[in-house]
Parts: sequence; structure tokens; C-alpha cells
Amino acid sequence: MKNLFIALFILALGGQLFAQPIDTAATIIIEGNQDAELAYNNGVKQLGQNLYDQAIANFSQAITIKPEFTQAYVNRAAAKTAKLDYRGALTDYSKAISIDNSIADIYFSRALMYYNLKKNDSALLEFDVAFSKGSTKAELFYYRGVVKFAMKKFDESIADFSQAILINPTYAYAYNDRGSAKRMLEDYKGAIIDYQNAARLSPKLAFIYNNLGSAQRKSGDLEAAIKSYDLAIQWKADYALAYNNRGSAKFDLGKYEEALIDFRKAVTINSSYAPAHNNLGTCLMKIKKYNEVVDAYSTAIKLDSNYGVAFFNRAAAYEMVRKSVEMCMDFQKASELGIDAAKNYLGDCQ
Repeated sequence: MKNLFIALFILALGGQLFAQPIDTAATIIIEGNQDAELAYNNGVKQLGQNLYDQAIANFSQAITIKPEFTQAYVNRAAAKTAKLDYRGALTDYSKAISIDNSIADIYFSRALMYYNLKKNDSALLEFDVAFSKGSTKAELFYYRGVVKFAMKKFDESIADFSQAILINPTYAYAYNDRGSAKRMLEDYKGAIIDYQNAARLSPKLAFIYNNLGSAQRKSGDLEAAIKSYDLAIQWKADYALAYNNRGSAKFDLGKYEEALIDFRKAVTINSSYAPAHNNLGTCLMKIKKYNEVVDAYSTAIKLDSNYGVAFFNRAAAYEMVRKSVEMCMDFQKASELGIDAAKNYLGDCQ
């Protein structure tokens, strides 16, 4: 019986989708609005020190004194963003725009908040407004590409990542994410080239090597994939995803004992990582350690009760230990969760 096997990759996402302050330089104190400017300047200083609550308090004080203080709203939004208060940040950016609708970067920052709130259509509209207001920076095209990637508009995301690279040829994140979009379109050769360029530009970013390895594995170059995963682990020793994926490549090469070591390492680093438990079970099945197989799949299912692949694989394990009732229950559940292959075995359960 064929087991279903999982390997994963990641999108760079530019590190974090956090908006940045538009202006963190202290303003000149002018007689007549001195209190507002002093509070604002204190907020700017605290924002630079990552003292977000204090910064918010000072920006709020500045706004109370001077209600039309655009920069105070923008920087308060940045502080709220750092605290993951995306709704609060969105409100502040909107207020800033209502005061002064000419600043492209505020629309750009508001677009990021819409994305963080999973309002992708609104995010795209905001990026377009930022562009119409004169923003042509690489980050605009990069993050618009990120949003389009999330919407599975891979061809469009590639166009945006390409524009970001045209503006900034050293933009490693844009190369990485363009590679990921190409990978989703099964253009593995193109993905590999982009990941290699990203790694050349930022050789210490572990996730790039993980993604490169996944594209190489998809293209059938398993030995190269393993070397890329080695580099990912070299730069990030606790990289559970890379251990899982390296185990997947070794499994494909029939190096089951070596794969087993990697899968065990992955679940040791991250015990809540369901795909690694599934893969551990599949590897144990291959080397006929049936007593451990069911436990591995059961752990994956405990972590993700909608994990159809794990139900299917556990059913196969139950078949090997002659537990037909449990086998049939798992095949039924796998079928309900969309694993079509499970339907082929339900006939034996009648």
C-alpha cells in the first residue's frame, strides 16, 4: 500500500509584514505647539528603543494637544503594529490619510495592515493607490507580490517580484519569493535559479536553502536537495522543517535509517509539528517497526484532527497489525477528509 508523504517549503514574507514609521526624526520645536512636539519627540525616541507602550502614550498625548498631527498618527500606528494591534494601526493610518491624503507611504503601510488582517482585496487596492500617489519603491511591488501569492495569483505575483528585482537587483527576499511562486507553478528550474540568486545575496538565511532543497527535490535532484538542506541546518541548527525535508529526500533515496534520524530530530525540536510525525510513521512503516508506526500517526492526528493523510497512513498501519476494525474506521475518516485513495479500500470493509 502506498503511503502519502509530506514535504514543505516556506515563503519569505520579507521577514515580517510590519509597517515602518514614515518619519522617526524629531521635529523642530516651535513656540505655540511645544507640548505636542515634545510629546511626539519623546514618542519617536521610545519607538526607536522598542518601548512601544510608552511611545503610544506619548503619541496619544501629542494627538490630544494637536488633533491634526499626521506624523503622530503614523508613528502611533507603527508602534501598534509592532504590538500586533493591526486594527488599531489601521485606524490610525486611516486617520492620517483623512488629514493628508498625499503621502504614498501611508497608503503602503495601510495596505500591509489590510494584509495582516487577511483583507487581501483591500490590500491590493491600497498598494495601487500608493503607486498612483508616486511610490515606485521595490518594497511596494514586493509586498504586493506577497499578497498576490497568498491569493494564489502566482503569475501576477511573479510579475511583481520581478519588478521589485528590477528596481533593486540585490533584493534577496524578492528572488526567494519569486522562486516560491515559480515552484507553485511547477517551474522547478526557474525556482532553483531564483533560490540560488537569493542565497548568493543573503547566504546566511536558512529558509532560502530549505526552499532551494525543496525545488531540487521536486526536480528529482535528491543529492543536491540534501546538500541544500544541510546548509539550511548549518545556519539554523533547530530548523525542524529542514530536518523533515532532508529526511524526505533521504527517504526518496531509500536511505530509511538516515531519514528516520532526521524525522526523529524534527519531532524532537518541534513536538507539535504534525507532518514530521506523519513522515516518521511512514519511515517506520518502511523499516517494519510496526509497533511504533501507529503511535507516530496517532500523534499526527492528535495534533491535527483533520489530517486526512495521517488517517490514511494509520489505516495502512492497522492493516499490517491485523486490526481491521480500526483500519476501516481510519479509511472512512480519510475518505471523508478528501483522500480519494482511501475509497479504493473501503470495499474491503463491507
